[in-house]
Amino acid sequence: MLVLTRSAGESLLIGKSVLVVRRLAPSVALVVSRPGLVNEFEFSLQDIAGQPVIPLEEGLVKLMQVQRTEITLAIDAPRDVPILRGELRPRSPRTGSD
Repeated sequence: MLVLTRSAGESLLIGKSVLVVRRLAPSVALVVSRPGLVNEFEFSLQDIAGQPVIPLEEGLVKLMQVQRTEITLAIDAPRDVPILRGELRPRSPRTGSD
């Protein structure tokens, strides 16, 4: 299990899925997308206290806690599933000349 924190506007790549933290207050809003599918989730702070789980094709994401400007997420996925912070995502090569 990998535990990471994310702020609003930040994302995670988990296999072929992308999890984006849209907002943390007054409720937590997350978007999970993968080819051909987009799911939006919203949780109250009371929901987060129960540590809800979002199922992905590649594993599970447990919402652990919210502290001011960050949410703590625990990702449970097989070792062969790549997990990257969004800012580390490889950029597509540009086409054409600069």
